[in-house]
Amino acid sequence: MSEKIKCEVIQDLLPLYVDDLTSSETKNEIEKHLLNCQKCNLFYSDLKSSLIIENQEDRLMEIDYLKKIRTSSNKKYFFGILSSILIVSLVLFLKLFIFGTPTNNFVLDAEIIGDKLVLNGELLDSGKAYSGYKLNGSGENKSIVIYSGLVSPFKKSGGFEILIPVEDVESYISIGEKKVKDDGTVINSMAVKLFEAKNPYIGNMSANGRIANILMISENLGGYENFLKTSDEPYSWKLIFAKELKPGEEEFFNSKMTSCAFVLLALVDNVSIIEWEYEVSLSGENEKKSFVVTKEEASIVLGDNIKNYSVSYEELQKLLYFVGIN
Repeated sequence: MSEKIKCEVIQDLLPLYVDDLTSSETKNEIEKHLLNCQKCNLFYSDLKSSLIIENQEDRLMEIDYLKKIRTSSNKKYFFGILSSILIVSLVLFLKLFIFGTPTNNFVLDAEIIGDKLVLNGELLDSGKAYSGYKLNGSGENKSIVIYSGLVSPFKKSGGFEILIPVEDVESYISIGEKKVKDDGTVINSMAVKLFEAKNPYIGNMSANGRIANILMISENLGGYENFLKTSDEPYSWKLIFAKELKPGEEEFFNSKMTSCAFVLLALVDNVSIIEWEYEVSLSGENEKKSFVVTKEEASIVLGDNIKNYSVSYEELQKLLYFVGIN
């Protein structure tokens, strides 16, 4: 390009020059021409200005587009959070006020009316209302789950009535932790738990412990150690209490332990003797005291063989009422 290049050619090449798309030789020729050509210099200046404005407009459009995307994303995020809150609130509302949650905290009566077993109950928590019930299982495993929710304008009452065809009840039906016999007898939760914890052999200490835990011996009377005599009959179970009693506490303590001893004799099939031992503080000195209840003594008090009270839920419940354990 040693010869002078026409302005029209230079002006055609300037857009490529501005974008740095020309060869080095062409670039040199253009720059030489611009040094000596005012007309092309003016064209070059206008071209650069228009490109700057165009770039700025493109940048502004890009920024505006990004702002729109961000605004749209923020709206989606906001509405997503709001929707989640509304869904969770609705679920909580339905659970707390409409459908409720399972409860065992109610009193229950039952009677046979015609061919129906009528269950009448009342929730014990005044802040809860009856929500409904669910029937589960079949045959001897049939059970009813009671649901309660918070008191509201929709559900205010804690009372409920459930009608079950008598022919659908095989011996017993469970309702919460209770059982109802097909003749309308209600078995309380304590009797159910104890009956289902029966132990045929005194040597099974874990099974013994389950019965003692249901009776809440350690909670009510204090901690103790167990000693079993299983080498020969009569088999016995001795509880040695760690708590030191005061003279005024003995009567209550022995009354409660005697009641528990009756239940242990009934539910541990081959045990014949229940013993307990404790220390009492008398005039600054500790005196050991021990008491014994045998199955023969318990049977005389009850007027029937104590072992007969473990043959059914109803018989065991009679024993619990007799000894004052509810």
